[in-house]
Amino acid sequence: MTPCCFPDRRYSSAGEYATDYGEQISQAISKVDRNQIDRAAHYLEKAIEADRELFVCGNGGFSAIANHVTCDYVKLLGLATGKRVRLTSLNASGELNFAIANDISFEDVFSFHVAQRAELGDVLWAISSSGNSPNIIKALDTANAKGLEIIAFTGFSGGKARDLATHALYVPEDNYGVVEDVHQMLAHIICQYLRYLHVEERTLGSVVF
Repeated sequence: MTPCCFPDRRYSSAGEYATDYGEQISQAISKVDRNQIDRAAHYLEKAIEADRELFVCGNGGFSAIANHVTCDYVKLLGLATGKRVRLTSLNASGELNFAIANDISFEDVFSFHVAQRAELGDVLWAISSSGNSPNIIKALDTANAKGLEIIAFTGFSGGKARDLATHALYVPEDNYGVVEDVHQMLAHIICQYLRYLHVEERTLGSVVF
């Protein structure tokens, strides 16, 4: 049988595994469409400039990335640009999310936020390896119905989310860790690039990113 995924052989040590894992990361990020990265970065810049609300969500490990994004964009990017970055992780509202899941359904845990809080011109940023999680898809459908711009970070086959998004940053890999790591890298890359645009040229090389 032809192997389809990493790892596809036995390793004698964690160090040896780390070498190949690093190669997988390098190959995976090289496959992400650069034009889509450019478009997503450009739109996020426009949305921040227009003081639009950005909503980020994900399941499992991607919920941690959604929360991490808040730190990078609200604090680091906000300080660098002098702009108010209105970004909210929908995963950070644990009490409300449990209430939605218990009283309505877990499928509505993100779409409820979008329906109640989002306005035309706002952005929904969804992070999903499969791109097929029912709560992610329902949130994207709700966002599309309200006229929101959608950024989707996906992996594996891309799933439905890849087709529903305005900007789809697709990582064509089947290893969860690799997909998650590349999604985190992409979030950092876009944030750092937007910060870079506001750094004076004479300070480049001395500013810590």
